[in-house]
Amino acid sequence: MDSFSPSTNATLSTISTSSLFCRSFPNTAQLSITKKPNHRYVARVISCKATNDDHQNSTTRRDVLIGLGGFYGATTIGDPFAFAKPISAPYLTKCGKADLPASAKPTNCCPPPSTKILDFKLPSPNSPLRIRPAAHLVDDAYIAKYSKAIELMKALPDDDPRSFKQQANVHCAYCDGKWFLNGKTAKLFLGSSYRAGDEPDPGAGSIENIPHGPVHIWTGDNTQPNLEDMGNFYSAGRDPIFFAHHSNVDRMWTIWKTLGGKRTEFTDPDWLDATFLFYDENANLVRVKVRDCIDYKKLGYVYQEVDIPWLKSKPTPRRLIKKVAKVFHHHGQVAQAAETQNLTPINSFPLVLDKVISTMVRRPKKSRSKKEKEEEEEILVINGIEFERDAVVKFDVYVNDEHDSPSGPDKSEFAGSFVNVPHVHKHGKKMKTYLRLGITDLLEDLGAEDDDSVVVTLVPRNGKGHVRIGGIKIEFAQD
Repeated sequence: MDSFSPSTNATLSTISTSSLFCRSFPNTAQLSITKKPNHRYVARVISCKATNDDHQNSTTRRDVLIGLGGFYGATTIGDPFAFAKPISAPYLTKCGKADLPASAKPTNCCPPPSTKILDFKLPSPNSPLRIRPAAHLVDDAYIAKYSKAIELMKALPDDDPRSFKQQANVHCAYCDGKWFLNGKTAKLFLGSSYRAGDEPDPGAGSIENIPHGPVHIWTGDNTQPNLEDMGNFYSAGRDPIFFAHHSNVDRMWTIWKTLGGKRTEFTDPDWLDATFLFYDENANLVRVKVRDCIDYKKLGYVYQEVDIPWLKSKPTPRRLIKKVAKVFHHHGQVAQAAETQNLTPINSFPLVLDKVISTMVRRPKKSRSKKEKEEEEEILVINGIEFERDAVVKFDVYVNDEHDSPSGPDKSEFAGSFVNVPHVHKHGKKMKTYLRLGITDLLEDLGAEDDDSVVVTLVPRNGKGHVRIGGIKIEFAQD
């Protein structure tokens, strides 16, 4: 991706890693901060994907998708060591050469420069609310209107910031360089916090991994060298479906917040006051804060109300492994369990994920009360996930499932997925991150709440043999 030089030096700050923070601008950015030899922290623009990629500047960052997210919100509880300002918008005049796949056509992802910046203003509260319709319910007239809008944008000169090319490049400039209801907190759903001086890629949320990442890959063209357009961050914005996809991810964000519990926005001001630059319909360069985009109704639109059958559908368990972990641990037969169940010993990690791998993971706590479960979520953590950033990666995670024939997403044993949409990053070719999956409800469904351990199975779907796993553990967290 193209990188931006910082407008200020970064101090310790809280940054979010989800790709979803700005509803009206789905192609938003995360912030990547690197340490220079003079010991100052410098930030640049990074990925809006669902994992995180190249960044912006100054002090904090938004992991929409993406995630995403690629955005992810900052922590809800103040960090006494986080003496920071929110990230500032980048200097467009400092935008540099794009990092693109080797076989990609040369592309200048930098937006047209402008020194005049306006602060974003919300529409009048008296303005009528526009309705964003469900894709399967739109009529021919709506499709024609959308097609005409794309046609008009493509007719504009390439250097017009409102042109289709420039709008597509927003995702390249900001972003190249996780759903199944287990994200019961903002951190699990939107992603982990990220502070100045931290290693990049702190971990995406569930909305970033499912559905944001898989839809990008599924709609990419597998006859193209880099899955262009949708299947690679630098080119994804060129596909008209990109905008509909991100709008739908935002809709899922709004649905998530209606489900109760701890499903609320991050409140950290470093996240809320982070700023980004976009050109508006009048070709004015506008500075937008995250807090401007939280309430979509204030932005002047609502989503069409439709039935959501999948929201009421609950996975059913296979229960193929019934308390096996508990039985083997009770009799001190961990080694025998590994041999009998074709399990990989936990001390064999790190290892390359070149085949289906199952291992037994101890639980620090068990038999928790309802109150304890409400206070703390049990989280399965896949540590040290390493791979090349420009590779398509996807692996599924199962708990207490059959090693030789794991189930699918409709079964309770399915815990979630890790997905990487190919991209290039200023931090180098290698990416190292982790995956966090809430499993409290899953263990209830499987009747495994009283077990000492669980059997965790990793199933490579894409990138087999090109992913290294550092370890697997279970931890508990309040956020």
